[in-house]
Amino acid sequence: MIESLVYLWKLLGDHANPIEAIAGIIVIIGVLFFPVRLVLARRAAKLMPLEKPKDNASIAAEPKEIEMGVDAFVALQTKLRDAARVEFAAAHGEERKRLEEKIDALNARLANPDEALAQQHAIILDLEAQLARRGNDLGGDDVATAKAALESGDFTAARALFETLAARTEPDVQAHADASFALGQIAEAEIRWHDAATHYTRAAQLNPTFDTLHKARAFAWRAGDFTAALRHGEDLLAIARKSGTQEQLSRALHEHALTIKAQGRYPEAEGLHLQALDIARKTIGDAHPAYATRLNNLAGVVQAQGRYPEAEKLFRQALDIDRKTIGDAHPEYATHLNNLAGVVRDQGRYPEAEGLFLQALDIGRKTIGDAHPDYAIHLNNL
Repeated sequence: MIESLVYLWKLLGDHANPIEAIAGIIVIIGVLFFPVRLVLARRAAKLMPLEKPKDNASIAAEPKEIEMGVDAFVALQTKLRDAARVEFAAAHGEERKRLEEKIDALNARLANPDEALAQQHAIILDLEAQLARRGNDLGGDDVATAKAALESGDFTAARALFETLAARTEPDVQAHADASFALGQIAEAEIRWHDAATHYTRAAQLNPTFDTLHKARAFAWRAGDFTAALRHGEDLLAIARKSGTQEQLSRALHEHALTIKAQGRYPEAEGLHLQALDIARKTIGDAHPAYATRLNNLAGVVQAQGRYPEAEKLFRQALDIDRKTIGDAHPEYATHLNNLAGVVRDQGRYPEAEGLFLQALDIGRKTIGDAHPDYAIHLNNL
């Protein structure tokens, strides 16, 4: 190598112009110092520390798809319902009412297990993602145990971790809101409506977003706290108007209308329903099951004001959409058919109403079963 460099140096000295000479000198220097640079690079590689993750999110594993199938889900919900029935037989007062709500909710899940399982999957996947983000704070082994339990539908370990996190992060508003929301999701999955309402309300107070307020309103309503539901609905509508999507605004208008209707403010509720429908027509379209539900609820408000022929027309439009989308063997179709029967009855067409009530009962018997509360309502209407 040295002899080659000497030859190159002589060649440059004899024939090169100034620019070529400078380039040649740079090449010679680079070759001479190459061994030194190689040793330094190897030493630096040995001494280089491993890069630490910047935050918990960088080490959070992507949540996997839940493996629980419909059969396993049905078996678990049936087991929970049977256990609740045993407790119900010996319960009294508020505990008896709570268990009755739980049994009704479990029956509703069993009546439509595919939809109920999809909702459960969504909650579990979100909880797993939150646990992964907080892995360093909660401890990897505990998180792994909680995630494994979630896969089988057991929320106990996850609830304990989020309770710890809520207590620990109380000074951190955003973290505490996240933990409260997670506890609300767990209470929802475990059918503890009052606990869910409490946790979701706390999350909405700390971090008033569309999602937190939407859950807070829904579960305040379900827990029977209609004053809180009205307040959350007003806040939800304000956020949806200010920064929400058009679909979020339609949902907020529709749900607030339900609360307003429950207070007997029918003209105001009708106006909200009409706004919700107009937006829904432009977003999801007038051939969507959700549009049919909103149309059905508008019909109910019109019926409450004594405008029966107009309400009947709306109920029939909703049923026509249902028939083309979810089909005429779906529990929701039976509910809407029952509503149509009611407005036909209000107009004194009793034989026709009876036939519609019987159709709704037949669908209910085949879908939700004759032990379901909704079946009992339809039977009572007949």
